[in-house]
Amino acid sequence: MKNKFYRLFSSEIGKISWDFGEHLSKISQSDVTKFEQILKDLDIPQYQSFGEQFTAENMAEGLYDADKLAELTEKATKAGRIDEVNEILNKYSPTKETGGTAAKYNPKVTKTKERKVKKAVTQKLTISPSDAANGIKKLLTISGKQLEVIIPAGVKTGTVVKLSGAIQTPDGYLNDILLHIRVSRKQREKAAINKALLFFLCLGVIGAVIYSFVVIANRNTLRTELESVRTDLAKTQLELNSTKQTLSATQKELSVANETLKGLGITISSSNKNTDIVLNDNPIATNPTFNQLMTFLAQDKTENHAYIADVYDCSQYSRDVHNNAEVKGIRTAVVQVSFRNQSKGHELNAFITTDHGLVYIDCTRQPDKIDRVEINKTLRAVALKDFQPKNIRNNYFWDTLRVYYSLDSISEGEPESVVSDITIFW
Repeated sequence: MKNKFYRLFSSEIGKISWDFGEHLSKISQSDVTKFEQILKDLDIPQYQSFGEQFTAENMAEGLYDADKLAELTEKATKAGRIDEVNEILNKYSPTKETGGTAAKYNPKVTKTKERKVKKAVTQKLTISPSDAANGIKKLLTISGKQLEVIIPAGVKTGTVVKLSGAIQTPDGYLNDILLHIRVSRKQREKAAINKALLFFLCLGVIGAVIYSFVVIANRNTLRTELESVRTDLAKTQLELNSTKQTLSATQKELSVANETLKGLGITISSSNKNTDIVLNDNPIATNPTFNQLMTFLAQDKTENHAYIADVYDCSQYSRDVHNNAEVKGIRTAVVQVSFRNQSKGHELNAFITTDHGLVYIDCTRQPDKIDRVEINKTLRAVALKDFQPKNIRNNYFWDTLRVYYSLDSISEGEPESVVSDITIFW
């Protein structure tokens, strides 16, 4: 490596020059690399001319006069890296042993005057709440010079940001800049209002979405319930139509039966006109077949009830059979029978079977019996188990019976109870 003379300092200290030979050979590549990075970081223009050939020689050559040294000093000071520059340059400055000056590199010694900090420049800076919270870079013009300032995040009103030696006065002094931060109250309030508005807006949107889901869910539920109601209504309408048809047919049957009964000298009345007992009618009850009637009587156990005169007698037996049959859907009547020359009568039940016509059933005491009830004929009864339905209206059968049930007569000359009047309560 060639020996060269390099000028590092100003004429103020005698325009010192020396043979750099021995010192140049001692410059380590690590210091060269470190110094290269410092020059690059500080954006020293002279560095650009070195290109990729930056070496120990041009490390010193780049600082060929005091103006460049002053620029390095100023920028290194602002960047807080002056100690790194001092360490490298002082390491390789000539000493007395090399024939040079005993003075080492000192950035405070310059071509012009000794640079001292005169005073601090105070500057007020108003920023927004968001900039205060997040930090910001701002380009400021102070004393006619533009400076890029970094405001750190988290500052508040009253915070002071110090820029050490950031500006040089015409007389050579380096002045600190003190930035007094003020966070705009209006902007802060506006930001708070905006945040609140945004919060409530989001809350409103969420509420609207939830309400929409609830409304849709309720609407779907109501639609399902409405469809179910419509289905039930249609089913009920069909049942009602069927009931109307059944009732119409029943009324026709009843009308025919009434005419038939009237022809037999029987009085027809409604259940609610029976003042002796309370009868419960089923409006959709129908006439049974003879076998259906027998099945019902086999299941019904009214006849097992104890007979108590004037408390639970023929009236109560006939009432219970009537009400039990109506519950089962079987049309039933209660029959009141009066007898010739007797003050007391008898009550039993009547059914109009679809295959054997009018049948009188007597369940007072055991067993269940079928009776012949006819004007001017004696009341006779036979146990159901011994009776054939073909003999219901066969008077020869009834008149020639040897064993039968009957009511005792209490009038002289009347060995048996002879029917004088029949009233049927449907």
